[in-house]
Amino acid sequence: MARRVQIGARMSRSSPSLIDLIAAQRAPVVRMLRVIAGASIAATLGAGCADSHFSHPDFVESPSCTESHAWQPLDALDLPAPRTHLALVANTQVLTVVTVVDETGTRCGDATDATTCTEAFDAATIPTSEGAHHVVSTDGDRVEAWTGRARFAELLGTIDTPDEALMMVWSEGFTVECGSVSRSAVREVEGGFEVIARKTVRDCNPIVTRRFVLFVSSAGEIEEIASEEVERMDGACAGRRPEGLEPARGVRGPSAVGRYLAEIARLEASAVIAFEVMERELLALGAPEALLRAVREARADEVRHAEVMGALARARGARVEAPVVPSRPLRDALAIALENAVEGCVRETFGAIVGLHQATCAQDPALRDAMRVIAEDELRHADLSWQLAAWLEPRLDDAARAEVDRARARALVALRAEVAIDPDPELARAAGLPSARVATEIVERIARSIG
Repeated sequence: MARRVQIGARMSRSSPSLIDLIAAQRAPVVRMLRVIAGASIAATLGAGCADSHFSHPDFVESPSCTESHAWQPLDALDLPAPRTHLALVANTQVLTVVTVVDETGTRCGDATDATTCTEAFDAATIPTSEGAHHVVSTDGDRVEAWTGRARFAELLGTIDTPDEALMMVWSEGFTVECGSVSRSAVREVEGGFEVIARKTVRDCNPIVTRRFVLFVSSAGEIEEIASEEVERMDGACAGRRPEGLEPARGVRGPSAVGRYLAEIARLEASAVIAFEVMERELLALGAPEALLRAVREARADEVRHAEVMGALARARGARVEAPVVPSRPLRDALAIALENAVEGCVRETFGAIVGLHQATCAQDPALRDAMRVIAEDELRHADLSWQLAAWLEPRLDDAARAEVDRARARALVALRAEVAIDPDPELARAAGLPSARVATEIVERIARSIG
C-alpha cells in the first residue's frame, strides 16, 4: 500500500445575494465561473478528457445514490445520539451560496419558537474556518453545526457503513457524486473503508482537479493512499445575441465542424452589434465610464472572435454568413435589464463555462488553441453582464425587478431544454462540447448559484 498522508481542507464563508455582493465589490464573477467549471466540469469529465490510471475492483457507488443520481445518505445513518432533523449543507468557495444537499426530518419541527430556530439554522449554515461542508441539526430549540472531520466523527460515532465513510471524506471538501465509480466510490477493507473521491485543489489559473484514493478508519481518520491529476484548465463561447437577430439561412459547409464554426463566427459577429447597441443605450442612461469602457472592450473582443472563428470555418470549407439585425430605437432601462438577464446573466455565463471546457477538451488543436483565448475574453463578458445587472437593476422599481428575476428563471428553463440533447459525436470530439449530462449539470450549478 502506498504512503498515506493526513488530509485536511479549508473553505470560505457564505452570504445571500449575488447581485448585492457584486454591487458591494465582494463577488469576483470571473473567479466565480472558474469555480463552477472546476466543480461541475473537472469533477465530472474524467472519462471525457483524461484517461484514468486508477483501477477500482470491488469499489461501488454509495448505497444512498438515488435513481436520479442524487446522494442522500442521511436517512441511512445510525447515529449514536438520534437527531430529530439533519441537513447536509455545502457552501461554494467563491459563490457564497448555501446548498442543502440532503435533509431528513422536519426542520425546527419540534421547536417552541420556530422563527428563532429557523434563524439559528440559517446562521449555522455559514461555514467556520474548519470548512464549508457540514451538517446542521435541530432538536427542539437546539441548533447545532457539525463542521470538520472531528465533529463529523463525533456525530457519526464509529464509521462502520459506506455512507458514513463517504460523509467523512465529504466533510473535508471532497466531492461525493453518483453515476460513475471513477468519480466517487467506496469499498470495505480491513480497519475501515477505502474511498475514491475528487477534489478541486486549485480553483484559479489553472483550475486543477485531482482524484484520490482515501482510507477512512473506523475512528474517522482520513489518509491519502494515492492521487492523480484528472483535469487542468488553463483558460465555443458564443457572444451575446442582439435583439432581433435573424436566423441563419441555407447550408454552410460539408462537415458538422465547419458548419458549427460558421455559426459561431456569425454569432460572434452579431455580438459586435449587440455591444454597439449596448454602448449607445447605456450612454443615454448615464452609465458610469468604467461600464462603458468595458462594453467597448467587449466589442473589440468580439471583432477578433468573429475573425478567428470565421477563418477556422473557411479553412474547413464552410461559408460564413453576416448577421442580420434590424435597426431599432433606444430602449428603456427595463428592456435593457430583461435582455441582459437572459443573454448576459444566463447565456453568456453558461457560454463562458463551456468555453473553459472546450479550451481543455477540443481535439481539433487549432480550435482548442483559439478557445483558450476566447474563453478568457468571454469570462470577462460574463462578468460585464453581472456588473451591468448590479448597476441597472437597483434602479428599477420592485415590479420591474421581479419581472427581470422571472426572465432569468425562464432563460434557465429554456437553456435546460436546449442542452438536454447530446451534440453530434464528431462535433463533440472536435470542438470539445460537453455531453447533455455535463451541460445540464453546468446549468443546474448556475441556477443554484444565481438563485
